[in-house]
Amino acid sequence: MKQNTVIDRWNEKIEKVLAYLAIEKSHSVNTQLLYRQVLEKFAFWAAIQQLTLQKIQSCHVEQFLKEESKKGLSQSSIKIIIIALRHFFQFFKDRNEIKENPLYKKELPSIQSRLPQFLTKKEIEKILNLEFPNNPLGWRDKAILELLYSSGLRVSELISLKLEAYSPERSQIRVLGKGNKERAIPVGKCAKEALDVYILKGRNFFVKKKSGGEIFLSRIGKPLTRSRIRQLVIQYANQAGVDKKVYPHLFRHTFASHLLENGANLRIIQELLGHANIATTQIYTHVNLKYLKEIHLRCHPRANEKI
Repeated sequence: MKQNTVIDRWNEKIEKVLAYLAIEKSHSVNTQLLYRQVLEKFAFWAAIQQLTLQKIQSCHVEQFLKEESKKGLSQSSIKIIIIALRHFFQFFKDRNEIKENPLYKKELPSIQSRLPQFLTKKEIEKILNLEFPNNPLGWRDKAILELLYSSGLRVSELISLKLEAYSPERSQIRVLGKGNKERAIPVGKCAKEALDVYILKGRNFFVKKKSGGEIFLSRIGKPLTRSRIRQLVIQYANQAGVDKKVYPHLFRHTFASHLLENGANLRIIQELLGHANIATTQIYTHVNLKYLKEIHLRCHPRANEKI
């Protein structure tokens, strides 16, 4: 059987699985992209081995994982590969196209959970109080950074945010998050001012004939990409002299940490972040305790005093 034919058959199966996960399991666009990368890589590998779906056994998958591990992938990356492939094979096992899921009993690698980093109030103020260019690009970028901090959005939520989802009268936005679940999030005063300036004075500069209804557009009228948002965040953090690795999701961590630090209820933070499980939100309590201990150690007169 020709290699191209084998790859084509694998790709057809990949499309079936991804469509199922998107519709039936409500997997986010980002998760689908991640799984697609994994499955297409595995399909290419299997095609080289002249392996069809029905021929795949546990030993083949183990060999693939072994080869991927040799590339220096992190445990987190290996875990994603296993989960994606497990979903893939289970789809066809449930439809009696294969007898067994070769990854059914495969244990996931244990990963040490790391506490999320966040910016201090001084650091976030240094970024947001920068002198942004007094032009459409500056107004757009200012609105993006203010909104990331004010509303704790995921980058995927920010770049897909539509004009009709913003209510200036109510100072809130409606966001479609993971699992296609909609939530309403307040927009703070500073973020609202920046957003209103951009929409009223700057957005038309970016609008082209084929532009959609997304709020934030690129120079060519298309929605901004994740990588472009990341570039902007790094650019302004460097300008502000923030001596930290700054990335878009850090604004989300900072949003949650500062709310908790100022007495917000954990359930409210869960709702604002769009977490399905409060256990995901509870990690910020550990961050807060660590921060409080550092403050206590640094500021209390007897914290370091020897008896």
